[in-house]
Amino acid sequence: KSKVRAKWNASGMRKILGPVWVSVVLVQPPRAVRDIDNFAGKALLDALKGLAFEDDCFVWRLHAEWARNPDGTLMFMKGGEMAIAVRSMLGRHDPFPVQLDCQ
Repeated sequence: KSKVRAKWNASGMRKILGPVWVSVVLVQPPRAVRDIDNFAGKALLDALKGLAFEDDCFVWRLHAEWARNPDGTLMFMKGGEMAIAVRSMLGRHDPFPVQLDCQ
């Protein structure tokens, strides 16, 4: 959680108000089997809450994937790594009406 928050603060990005789309690409550490939801689920959203978006109830779309090499094999890196993108959902064509509160 602290690593994610530190990276976000260092990025200079500001908090997005309203509904957001969170996308994360993860690189696994070598010789490790990981569950993607342990890295791109509640812990990630809780770490970004208040920094990238007001509350995780505003996360309307969540995308997570393991990074792959050009040949399609999984990419590995000592210690692992992640890239996170947070985008506003306002103004996008979406089948659901915009609701700007979490009630």
